[in-house]
Amino acid sequence: MDRNTWRGADIALFAVSAAVGLSYLVLKAWVEDIRLLDFPFIWWAGDLWAAGRNPYGPDFQTIDAGVWSGYAYVRDKWFFYPPHWWAIARPAALLPLEQAALLWRLFTAACYLGGSLVVARAVHRTLGAMSRSRLGALLLFACASSATAIVLSIGQTTGILFLGLCLFCAAWLERSGPAMTAALVLLALKPNFGLAFWAFAIASGLCWGSIGAAVLMGTAIGLPALLPFGPVAVLRAYFRQLGHFGDLVANSPANTTGLGNLLERAGGMALSPTMLALAGAAAAAALGWWAGRADRRDPAVQAAIPGLLLALSLLCVSMHVYDATLLAPLIVLCLPAPAGLQLATGLGCLIVFRADNLAELSGIADGRAGIFPSSLLVSWGYLGLAVAGAAILAAALRRRPAPQALERGAE
Repeated sequence: MDRNTWRGADIALFAVSAAVGLSYLVLKAWVEDIRLLDFPFIWWAGDLWAAGRNPYGPDFQTIDAGVWSGYAYVRDKWFFYPPHWWAIARPAALLPLEQAALLWRLFTAACYLGGSLVVARAVHRTLGAMSRSRLGALLLFACASSATAIVLSIGQTTGILFLGLCLFCAAWLERSGPAMTAALVLLALKPNFGLAFWAFAIASGLCWGSIGAAVLMGTAIGLPALLPFGPVAVLRAYFRQLGHFGDLVANSPANTTGLGNLLERAGGMALSPTMLALAGAAAAAALGWWAGRADRRDPAVQAAIPGLLLALSLLCVSMHVYDATLLAPLIVLCLPAPAGLQLATGLGCLIVFRADNLAELSGIADGRAGIFPSSLLVSWGYLGLAVAGAAILAAALRRRPAPQALERGAE
C-alpha cells in the first residue's frame, strides 16, 4: 500500500471510529431517558450535607422511595464514597435529582472524551507520531464500549476515574507535577482502585511534591464533610460503612472482575475486596519501586510502565464490568511495542470492548453472576492484558538503546 493510499485509509478509519464512538456517547448521555441507579446515592449524600446531616451515619438510612421519584432502587443504604466527594455531591444537590442526573451523565461523557484526548496528546508528544486510526480506536473504545453504556445507564463514577487515570498516564510520560496532583486527587475518589496508583507514586520516590499537594487538596475539599461532625468520628463511620461493601450481591466474587472472580471460580477461594485492594497496592508498589530506579530516558520503557500498572491494578482489584473502559489507554500506550504484542493488546481490548454481547454470543457468561454475567470473560481479558503488559515492558527493556544513544536523545 503506497503512502497516499495508507493516509486515506488512516483518515477514513479515524473518521468512522470517532463518528460511531461520539454518536453512541451522545445517544447514551443525552438522548436516552434513563433512571439512574447509583448516582442518586451521591445526590442524597449532598442533600444531607446541605441540611447539616452526616451521610456516614444513621441519617443516610432515612432515604425513602419518595426521594427517588421513579428511579431504580435495589440496594442497601450505604454510602461508600470518601469525604472529599463533598465537592461533587454538595453542588449536585443544589439541583433537583432529575436535572442533576442529566448533568452527571453529560459530565461523565465529557470525562471519557477529555481523558482520551489527554492521554493521546501525551503519547503523541513523548513517543512520536501516532496514526489517526489509533486515536479513532481509543475514542471508539472509550465512548462506545458496553462498559461505558452501563456507566451512563446507572450513573456510576467510572468516568471521573477514567479522567484521573488518563491524567496519571500523561503526567508520568510528560513528568508533569500538576497533572499528577490532579490525577491522584481524582483516583482517590475510588480508594480501592486509587490506592494502587498512590502506592506506585510513593514507592517510585519521584512524585513527592505531587503527593503532598494531592494530600493537601484532598483534605481541603473534604473539610466541609469532616469538620461539622468531627474528623475522627466521620472517618470511623466511613470505614464502618466500607465494612458492608462486600455484603452486597453486586460486590460478590461472581459479579466482580479480576483475580477475586478467577480464584473463586477455579477453587472456591473467596478473597475480600480489602485483601484484593491491598494485593493490587503491593503489586503497584513493587512496580513503582523499580520504575523509580529505571532509566527514564527511554520513552518505550516509560510508556510500558503505566500500561503494566493499569493492567495489574484491574487484574488485582475487585472491580465491575462497567469499569472495563479504564483499559482504553492501553491502546495508545502500547504504541512502541513489537507488532505481535500490540496485536495481543488489541485482541484483549476487543474481547472486553463489548463484553456483554460477546459473553452472550459465546456462551462464556457466568451463570452464578446474576447481575454481571460477563464478569468471567472480562476477568480472563484482564489476565491476558496483564501478561501482555509484562511482555511489552520486557521487550522494551531488551530493545533499549545503548546509553550513548539515550544521552544523545536527551540532549
